[in-house]
Amino acid sequence: MESIATAIVKENWNQEKPGYVKVEYTLGESEKCVTDWIPVMTPYGGSGYAGYHLPEVGSKVVLGFNCGREDMPIVLGCLSNGDDAASERISTEENTTKLIRMKSGYQIFVDEEEKKMVISDSKGENDITILEESGTVCIRAGKKLEFRIGDQIRMTMDKDKVDIAEVLTVTDGILMKGKSITEDPENEVSIKGRSVSVQPKEKISLNSTNVQVEGMQVKIKGNQVGIEGKAGAKIHSDGMMEVKGAIIKLN
Repeated sequence: MESIATAIVKENWNQEKPGYVKVEYTLGESEKCVTDWIPVMTPYGGSGYAGYHLPEVGSKVVLGFNCGREDMPIVLGCLSNGDDAASERISTEENTTKLIRMKSGYQIFVDEEEKKMVISDSKGENDITILEESGTVCIRAGKKLEFRIGDQIRMTMDKDKVDIAEVLTVTDGILMKGKSITEDPENEVSIKGRSVSVQPKEKISLNSTNVQVEGMQVKIKGNQVGIEGKAGAKIHSDGMMEVKGAIIKLN
């Protein structure tokens, strides 16, 4: 009895023996033999832990026979089919690329020369790329990106907007740039700081049913200052009021 043989996987699911397969191999020159359910060797396994990579139906595998016994075969691993082998697409002379690809298209790709790893979905629309040399992790989502803590969504990003749950805290500094920036809260906007500076290049517009400015000292300064009330205007001081000007005109 040969100690090694090649075979084709015929079945790979048995509820009573999960992780086992049935294979067909040639005995002698022409006799076809189909095994009972036989184990598949894994690179890592034990009580309560294991690596799980079960060969697909139709895969070509290598059989080993324990102690040379025909009734004790073990699947040692898979062989490439040749016509659709992943090795033909990614292999390099220096052997610096590694790939794990599922039949559905999900894959993990590693390029040791470029020092990067890519985890991608079956359509190639969503992936995570780790670039070691630049210290960059790139997350690409086809439609939407969610950040969760526990079961709660804390931030959601899509092509048009970013939604942040509750409070955003920035400990250093924040810079906002864009063709236009709009804040539209449901309740109120509060800005606090030791000093607040607003310096537009052209104009500041405050438009509301009620505009109120308060402070220990309020100064309005400009080359020209105009105060106008369409329905009425009132200037009042509980203390002294002082009006100065090179020329004062009251009409």
